[in-house]
Amino acid sequence: MSRKRLNNTTSSGENSVQMPGPGTPSMFSGEEQLEGYQEFEKRLTPSVDDYNGAIPKEQKSARRPEKIAPKVGKTVIGRVGVMGCAIAAVVGIISVGVLLYGADHTMSFFSKTLWKDKPIDKQHGHDPASVPQKLFKKDNEKLDWKSHLVNVQEKLRKGNSEVRIMTDEDIKYKDGGKMYVVLAGFVFDVSSASKTYGKDSGYHGFVGRDGSRAFVTGKFTEEEGLVPNLRDLTPDENKGISNWVNFYLNHETYKFVGLHSGWFFDEKGEKTWRMREFEEALIEAEALDNAQSETDKLFPGCNMEWNAEHGSNLWCSKQSGGMSREWIGFPRSFKIPDDKTSPRCVCVHPNMLTDPRVSVYKGCDPKSVSCKLGKDE
Repeated sequence: MSRKRLNNTTSSGENSVQMPGPGTPSMFSGEEQLEGYQEFEKRLTPSVDDYNGAIPKEQKSARRPEKIAPKVGKTVIGRVGVMGCAIAAVVGIISVGVLLYGADHTMSFFSKTLWKDKPIDKQHGHDPASVPQKLFKKDNEKLDWKSHLVNVQEKLRKGNSEVRIMTDEDIKYKDGGKMYVVLAGFVFDVSSASKTYGKDSGYHGFVGRDGSRAFVTGKFTEEEGLVPNLRDLTPDENKGISNWVNFYLNHETYKFVGLHSGWFFDEKGEKTWRMREFEEALIEAEALDNAQSETDKLFPGCNMEWNAEHGSNLWCSKQSGGMSREWIGFPRSFKIPDDKTSPRCVCVHPNMLTDPRVSVYKGCDPKSVSCKLGKDE
């Protein structure tokens, strides 16, 4: 191909070629322009063969040599960038931790500075009488009076004024004053329930005294019921007293204020022999409950059905009495000697049929898993 030289050449010499810019008129035909472009590209773009000897044989490929260096550069730059980001992230996390630690200690310092000279009732925003209960109780936590008493007595032994020992004069009701109810030696402020414990209400007799016994006997006279004496109560009645104490302790508006110096606690808040006697009665009641539970496992109850026309129908199954088991058993009357409770129907395992506490129902087949009783039985 004959080479045509452009009039406006570059300063690089005879072999230089200049492409016309936008809007520049061309002095070549279409075919000549195309040949000129191809010649221009060949001069600017060296081939792989031009680099023979400069590239190891194992690296010779269709790829252009000039493309290798940029890719290597990008890889190195990419790795450096990732490492930089990781280091920056670690530094950022450490910085946030330091800031939070400093903020926490700063708030702690200001909190102590602001509150250290304020009385306990101002710090907690409550009536001083309610402070012990608020201090020992967490949100949504159910208090048990036994563990609560341990905390209260520990405070008292350390001379903590947050807990009060209240005398008969302290709990005595005065017109327009606070209303205190004492239950097993625990003093509660029930002033918030004036309709229940007010002067003209049915429960005003509990105010200003320890009337624990009346809570389970239903006798509201000062001689028999509104007294602290819990001796000769049944195990269930003693458990009832314990449940009432927990009820008041966890009530939303009744406030525990301290211990009463009298029947259950002395002037230092220590237990009297009467409190220890009450605690022993509760242990006995719990043991009886456990024994009853074991008895129920050994002698599960019967299934029962009654109607006015035919009387009672008793039968046993592997699920009767709420006790899942492998055996069915035979219906029997169960009665503990010297126990005042009425006999009950139980399902008896074949190996326990000779137990003196069980007996066959009158008119029933002793070898049948069901039994029909008359209307009057």
